[in-house]
Amino acid sequence: ASPAAGGSLPALARSHWEGGRPFGLRCLWGPQRMGANCCASTSIGCLFCCQGCNAEKLRNAFTFLPPAPSYSVASDEVSSPSQETKRIQYVSDAVQKFPVYRQAAEQADVHIVSTSRGERIPLVWLRHTASSSSSSSSWALGRPGVTMRQPLLLLHCHGNATDVGMMMGPYLELAKHLRCEVLGVEYAGYGVASGMPSTRNALADAEAAYEFAIERGFPPERIVAYGQSVGSGP
Repeated sequence: ASPAAGGSLPALARSHWEGGRPFGLRCLWGPQRMGANCCASTSIGCLFCCQGCNAEKLRNAFTFLPPAPSYSVASDEVSSPSQETKRIQYVSDAVQKFPVYRQAAEQADVHIVSTSRGERIPLVWLRHTASSSSSSSSWALGRPGVTMRQPLLLLHCHGNATDVGMMMGPYLELAKHLRCEVLGVEYAGYGVASGMPSTRNALADAEAAYEFAIERGFPPERIVAYGQSVGSGP
């Protein structure tokens, strides 16, 4: 299809965009002159122009859809006077009604780490039982332990349109049924993490979580990376 007389494609696209008209649905020149495929490609092309012809910005806009934060993070002054370990607090009272989410919040440790791109993200760490927390403390802090007794660590990258707060229940169930440790990774721009969601930030977030686990004494062969939906990218 060719533009109607009187203007180029970028000029028409900009006029429709700035005028608040849904050019993508009207296809600029009407469905009678453009097929569905042409309409879709024109719409994407117009969005590309509106993103400054930046392919990464367009990709991020289509890929990442962070919801409103479902949680906040508070200092744990009782078990961690140094405030290194924090606790998760749900924003929604409805979530508090589910026992699995209350138990997960009680058992989980939250650590704030910095990524290679300068963002600050929370990591949620759940163990499958309270006893495993104490029995594994010797090796988790980097002291010698028996390798065969070290549980697996599931490094979990959640899907789109959710955050680690919404994933607390599933994290607890994974830890319980798989008898493993779960380290939930938050993405930049999601939940209480700083920054904006992007492919590069997501990769840096996963790398920061992996380095955190290594620093805590987990050998690489005991770390299993698991990605859900968009989390399979990192």
